Amino acid sequence: MAAFKLGIDRKSGKIGSIQEVPKGLQCDCICPDCSQQFVAAQGRKNEWHFRYHKETKCNGGQETALHRLAKEIILRNYQFELPEYGTILSENPEYEKRFQTIQPDDGKTKRTKFIQFILMMKENKICRTTK
Repeated sequence: MAAFKLGIDRKSGKIGSIQEVPKGLQCDCICPDCSQQFVAAQGRKNEWHFRYHKETKCNGGQETALHRLAKEIILRNYQFELPEYGTILSENPEYEKRFQTIQPDDGKTKRTKFIQFILMMKENKICRTTK
């Protein structure tokens, strides 16, 4: 079984790490993929992780959680570093903004998320600088 390290706080909707939440059902976290209730397993013997409160066939949505976390970081920070691209400066970043005929995360786009991100950044006139 995979160790789920990220969940979504039900109240805030933000991604949370297993290290940041109260244990058990008090964490009030859900799976980033299927929205089922998570339990924060924070014992002394095993590595801390989220598990499902009730059995499910979902895989835990960790890729979805990382994707959402990356978006949260980008929206909170107007400057960050990307290897090979240098410092990225952003003015007024927007969540899931439509790019010409492409709606981000519509499930139909064949490009990688990274390429979509770069294209959206260029369309939104984000400046690139290098050190």
